[in-house]
Amino acid sequence: MKSENIPNLLTIMRLLLTVPIVYFLFERRFEPAFYLLLLAGLSDGVDGYLARAYHWHSRLGSLLDPLADKMLMLGVFTMLTYLHQVPVWLLSIVILREVVLMSGTVVLHCVVGPYDIEPIIISKVNTFLQIILTFLLIFNLSYHFVPVAWVNGLMYVVFTTTLVSMLAYMWIWSRRLLRQREG
Repeated sequence: MKSENIPNLLTIMRLLLTVPIVYFLFERRFEPAFYLLLLAGLSDGVDGYLARAYHWHSRLGSLLDPLADKMLMLGVFTMLTYLHQVPVWLLSIVILREVVLMSGTVVLHCVVGPYDIEPIIISKVNTFLQIILTFLLIFNLSYHFVPVAWVNGLMYVVFTTTLVSMLAYMWIWSRRLLRQREG
């Protein structure tokens, strides 16, 4: 195995961890779900660090990394909504954002052609806050330690960053499409 494949292997591991995390949440086995989510989060940080620090970028990684993030977050958010920890309005905006991003990417690819998918800062902030929210909620289900006001406040922040992120991508893509028409 080549060293430059390590980030992709970590991403694949994170993608595969989605299944047991969702399963443990469904079974209300919150502690193993929490620790697997923690492992998934750490693997995301490590694979990103390795890819940047050693320039171990690949086309596969640029496709798999956001897919792993999306699958994990959508699975966890769906289960937390099922468990009455996340309100339906928050799950709805998270799903809407992902549908808009996926369909927008396809449209842009068809109209403009192949391009590099570059996450914007608000999107990274949004993903980070979604991860923090899911950690707090599952930690709270396991240990009953997190103040409700923190969780409720963070839900509104996540809603806002999710919406702003979606709108920012729509703005960027519309400008790119306009330049394509004019060019």
